[in-house]
Amino acid sequence: MSNLALAALRVAQNEIGNGEEGRNNRGFHINRYRRGRTPIASGSWCATFIHYCLEEGWTGLRKRMKHFPFTYTAGANKLAMQLQRHGFLVDFERMQPGDILLFDRRGGKHLNIVEEIHHDLAGKIEYFVTIDGNKGPFPAVVHRITHDRYPRPEKVIRV
Repeated sequence: MSNLALAALRVAQNEIGNGEEGRNNRGFHINRYRRGRTPIASGSWCATFIHYCLEEGWTGLRKRMKHFPFTYTAGANKLAMQLQRHGFLVDFERMQPGDILLFDRRGGKHLNIVEEIHHDLAGKIEYFVTIDGNKGPFPAVVHRITHDRYPRPEKVIRV
């Protein structure tokens, strides 16, 4: 796991329980994740949350990483393409904590960060745990989700 991935995962863990307040896709924490930037039309904030975790993680690594390589975008697919350009895709079975996953979610895209992976006796992934923002009914909060092997993410991106 890279220093940036580890730092981003720690940020995500510290955000568990924070999320929407007052209205869907709104509130103090959502504004903090957006850093005053304009949301996308749908207001969805999963990519905004992942970008926030990476940017906050990078802040502590500035001495080692001079330039933050990701431009803000609230679109999950657009951020995934940026992450892929600066990182690389890995096979599902090689997934590790700190990797960013891109899922298809009812025609839209969704990003989350891997926290844990659990293997069966044969060494195959049995289930894994992610930290997600903007998943679930209002008020959606940052929370852990346990996933079975299927459905698999479209992409596993290592930064």
